[in-house]
Amino acid sequence: MIEETGWYRKMMRLSWFANYTHKIFFVPWFKKKLYYLGVMDYSLEEVKHIARCDIEALSIILDDKHFFLGDEVSSVDACAFALIANILHGLRKGSWPNEMINNEFPNLIAFYERIKALYWPDWDSIIASVG
Repeated sequence: MIEETGWYRKMMRLSWFANYTHKIFFVPWFKKKLYYLGVMDYSLEEVKHIARCDIEALSIILDDKHFFLGDEVSSVDACAFALIANILHGLRKGSWPNEMINNEFPNLIAFYERIKALYWPDWDSIIASVG
């Protein structure tokens, strides 16, 4: 059991040490991993272009259909909804991904609203109560 005496108290006194070692060892390691994954190889403009192409591909596939794979909701729809919801609600209003979807892809907004109404009719009241 963790008590205030013993090792826990000693570790709390050494929190500066944990913070320092985190900055020395973890941050460079994480940056190196991102570099090898190809994330840090791109400029902001390239990232925007790649993101726009990905969202545009979703929009083209969805076209004027209600759902991606037919008349019923599938796991593909759930993934697309999660992505769109995170862009619309997880990022600040006015961010470039948020503005891009709102201004350029009305079929994805309609798809998002359709799924939201189907499964979460109380979504807006929940979002309003949270913040």
